[in-house]
Amino acid sequence: MKVLEIVRLAATYLQLNNLLETTMLGGSRAPNKNEVADIYLLVLCCNLTSNIMATDYIKLFKSVATRSVNGKVNIEQLTADGIRLHTVVRITNRNGNRLVYKMFNDYIKTASGDVEVLFTYIPKDVELQEEITDYPQRITERIVAYGVASEFSYIKAMYDDATIWDIRFKNALLSVATEKTGINMPARGWW
Repeated sequence: MKVLEIVRLAATYLQLNNLLETTMLGGSRAPNKNEVADIYLLVLCCNLTSNIMATDYIKLFKSVATRSVNGKVNIEQLTADGIRLHTVVRITNRNGNRLVYKMFNDYIKTASGDVEVLFTYIPKDVELQEEITDYPQRITERIVAYGVASEFSYIKAMYDDATIWDIRFKNALLSVATEKTGINMPARGWW
C-alpha cells in the first residue's frame, strides 16, 4: 500500500481539496506552510492507524532464529529492520521445545543456546513516498484511509466526523478480519 495513495484518499474523504491540488499530492501548485503541516499530519495519522491495526486488530507475526548468549536475547537483534517488538508469543530451542522466558527493557532472559523467537510486532513508521508492506493484501488503502480520516478528525477536534470515520474503519477491518465461508444450499427438488 502506498502511503501517498492513502493520504490522497483520506484527503478526498475529508474534502481537503486544497491539499489535493498541491504538488506533494500530485497537483499543480506549491503548498503553503499550513498545507504542508496538514499533509505531514495525515502521514502521522497513517502511522498511528498502522499501529492501531497491528496492536488491536491484525497481529503481525515474525519468527527470528538467534543465539541466546549468557541467557540473554538482545531485543535489537529481533528488531534490526526498524520494526518494534509488541509481544513475545513463544521461544523455542533447536529441538522445538518451548522455553521459559522473562521480558526486560533491552533483552529477553531465557536459556542459553540457539533459540527461535516468535513475536508480534508493530511496523516501522513510514514517510509520504514509502509503502506499507506488512499487512495482508486484503487490507486495502481504502481501509487504512478510513482510519487516517478518523485520527485526523480527532486531532482537528471534529468529533462527529471522527466517530463516523472510526465506525467505517472498524467495520471494514471486521469484514476483512472474519473469514468468509461458502454457504452450501441444498438442491431444490421438484416434488
